[in-house]
Amino acid sequence: SSQEKKSMDLDLIKSDGTLLPSTLYWRGHFDGNGTLRTIDLSVIDATDRRKVENLLSLQANTDELTSLKNRRAFFELATIEWSRASRYGRPLAVVLFDVDNFKEVNDTYGHAAGDKVLKWVALTLKSCFRRDTYCARYGGDEFVAILPETTVESARVLAERFRHEIESTKIPIDSGLTLSVTVSLGLASVTEGDRNIHSVINKADEALYHAKGEGRNKVVIYNSLAQSNEV
Repeated sequence: SSQEKKSMDLDLIKSDGTLLPSTLYWRGHFDGNGTLRTIDLSVIDATDRRKVENLLSLQANTDELTSLKNRRAFFELATIEWSRASRYGRPLAVVLFDVDNFKEVNDTYGHAAGDKVLKWVALTLKSCFRRDTYCARYGGDEFVAILPETTVESARVLAERFRHEIESTKIPIDSGLTLSVTVSLGLASVTEGDRNIHSVINKADEALYHAKGEGRNKVVIYNSLAQSNEV
């Protein structure tokens, strides 16, 4: 005789109508001819295990400082959105930005103050963009957002609102001290020539470079740069 063990996760409905996360285990007993003779079933409450798994998944996809998505999680979502936009000809905008002169903040006030600035920027980012926008910390003081079903012109309106909000805010640092910072932003949209989401981000990065070169605290659209270069 032989045995075969298997398990599966499922949600059971309790008598009060609420769901109970559970794991179903079953063990099949076979005779010498390979015929199933008996089955042992058991159901285990998996509430605590699910909580731990969900927490670990969240931590793996979240930037610890800002609570935004991390770079890896962003690219997973952004690649899906880019594929959908490219396949069906739907608009998709990317916003890439960083904090102007952020190194001076760290050098003058310390890294703890710099961290508070980044946290404030992240909170403002989430409040100024739509709920369906994927926002992530791209690295250091650089952030990225992808806006599904959004033209670059519409993204510019949101980006300008965000830029103005950052510029006009006094960020509390410590013991009554406040700081004012600005951000520079580069925007780009999906076009037929893009090979992947990285192509769109590279265009936004070029636009961000021009925003820095034009004096910072600006929003620059890559499409406008491309058109001006053609003239």
